[in-house]
Amino acid sequence: MSLVRVCFLLAVFGAVGVLTVALRAEQTRSHARVEKLRLERVSLRRELWDVQLGIARLRSPDRIRDRVARWFPDTVDTQVVDSGMRSSE
Repeated sequence: MSLVRVCFLLAVFGAVGVLTVALRAEQTRSHARVEKLRLERVSLRRELWDVQLGIARLRSPDRIRDRVARWFPDTVDTQVVDSGMRSSE
């Protein structure tokens, strides 16, 4: 085998080695980004659930009635529930 062929093969193997390392580094960076985005998604889901729970609490009839009674104390009959009357307990 001639010296030119040996140098050419060494250059090809070197280039393949450098390319392999570069691709592996990019794969590692991509994996880290995917994991970061997964953690962010979990955090955002938790925040969404907290907001949904807060909205559900605010929409409950008892909470609405309490807020209206607090804001307009003379206009709300606290004994009335929706269209019926609360049982006197």
